[in-house]
Amino acid sequence: MQQERERLIELIRTLPDDKIKTILDFVNRMLNEYTVQGDEEDELLMG
Repeated sequence: MQQERERLIELIRTLPDDKIKTILDFVNRMLNEYTVQGDEEDELLMG
């Protein structure tokens, strides 16, 4: 797992800033959607 992490970090370091921003925006959007879906599932289970 550590090797993959290091390879990913090295790959990211070679990217231009605009590409890094695009990737981070995408990851944040996916994390936010996952969090919202998780909250909705909790409400359904409790309700």
